Amino acid sequence: MAFAVTLFITFFVVMVLQVRGIESAKKIGDINYCLNTYFLYKYITAPFIWSCGRIVASMVLITVKSSDDPIGIAAAFGLLLVPYIFTVTVLIGLPCIISINFALYIAKEKFGMSSFKKMIHFFLQLIPILDLIDGFYISIKYWKRGKVAAVITSFCLIVGIAAYFIVPAL
Repeated sequence: MAFAVTLFITFFVVMVLQVRGIESAKKIGDINYCLNTYFLYKYITAPFIWSCGRIVASMVLITVKSSDDPIGIAAAFGLLLVPYIFTVTVLIGLPCIISINFALYIAKEKFGMSSFKKMIHFFLQLIPILDLIDGFYISIKYWKRGKVAAVITSFCLIVGIAAYFIVPAL
């Protein structure tokens, strides 16, 4: 229990310090700091988010298979999936959301991005897996950065999906 509390406090302190760094980068218009922070946190938290998502999806599927009642299925989605998405996007992904929001703010000022596009990008950041794809889109389209990371991530994703289907077949 003490380890979990210590880990939470450490994570919270690092998150607060990172948010302060992002805010100072916004003041001086340092897009590199915002994008680097975004991708750093995305790659650090992605395995945790996907592992938790797989556990939650398994729990929902077990509930759906064991229940023929539509209210039970709706309750499974409401009681398991919605809190998971909220927790992931708000607590774990807070530095990512703040850094990409500042990157969008700088893009709006520099490239004249419309408020509607900014809002669409912001809402895409709240959906796991689509957030990383949208982050690559933003960095490649507006700052011509992240092409190598996007290719490496796509390659690893394809290999991972292929391994997922090949290994059980052996």
